[in-house]
Amino acid sequence: MVAGIPSACGWEVHGPAGPVKLETLSGKAIVMNNYQERPATGVVFLSGRCDITAQAMGEINRIHQKFRLRDVLFVGVCTNSEETGDELRTFAQRRGIIFPLYRDPQGQVARQFAARTTPDLFLLDPGGKLVFHGGLGDGPSRKAAEAAIDKLLRHEPIDVQTVASEGTPIDRPGPKREINDPYGTISFSSELVFEKIPSAPAHHCSTICETSK
Repeated sequence: MVAGIPSACGWEVHGPAGPVKLETLSGKAIVMNNYQERPATGVVFLSGRCDITAQAMGEINRIHQKFRLRDVLFVGVCTNSEETGDELRTFAQRRGIIFPLYRDPQGQVARQFAARTTPDLFLLDPGGKLVFHGGLGDGPSRKAAEAAIDKLLRHEPIDVQTVASEGTPIDRPGPKREINDPYGTISFSSELVFEKIPSAPAHHCSTICETSK
């Protein structure tokens, strides 16, 4: 075992990830292998049926927001075959996830990364090499993940390469659950303010929409 990654998977810290075969929420197969296009790629294993993921999602979103403008890509992966694309889409929408989320219904990607729990982060450099692996289920582990991303972007050595944290076993995500909608129902109303303006070839009225925030 090297840095928490079982040697049986054939992939150690500083080893290449290689192409990653994923499935979109609509069922289309894609391959991720363009690591060189950005300074860092974070593969995040998660599940909409995992209570720990649900509780940590706000902080995971915060970390993503912090680094996405520095061209860091987060890629969400759900390896639970029972979670449909529609279920995951609802989870993403109601938890404010704006990074791409894919399915791994055969568990191939989980085996490739030797992922064991959710939520879990595997950080890859531009060469597709694993430079950090850690859970995202509690504060200390998320802090370590932030530090690792920041060091990678500053081209500094990552002194802590593996951090374990509380997580849900990836093969026991739990039953389907209701996901509350914090945004409520969208309401829209319109009113014709004017029909035409003399001498104006085209015009339209402004529109304002009140959001939850």
